Amino acid sequence: MLLLEELSIRSGCVKPRFLKVLRMVTFWLGEEYARHIIDRLVAGGYVKKSEGRLCLAKEYPRRRSLSSLLREAEQFIKQLFLNRY
Repeated sequence: MLLLEELSIRSGCVKPRFLKVLRMVTFWLGEEYARHIIDRLVAGGYVKKSEGRLCLAKEYPRRRSLSSLLREAEQFIKQLFLNRY
């Protein structure tokens, strides 16, 4: 959900390398884990892949600023990492 909210904040259609939540997931949990998240969002109909970009398929509400979203994502991802090892 954090990834969807970041996509919404960043105008709904961006290249994956510009999504900081996705980059944090790739760094802490691995590229395979990040790819799995994107695949699940595509399969669920929340995100569409087009021309190397990820685009929101459904509207997602913006509830907070980008900085607070990234802080929460960092805490969540680090906790997942610690639980794995």
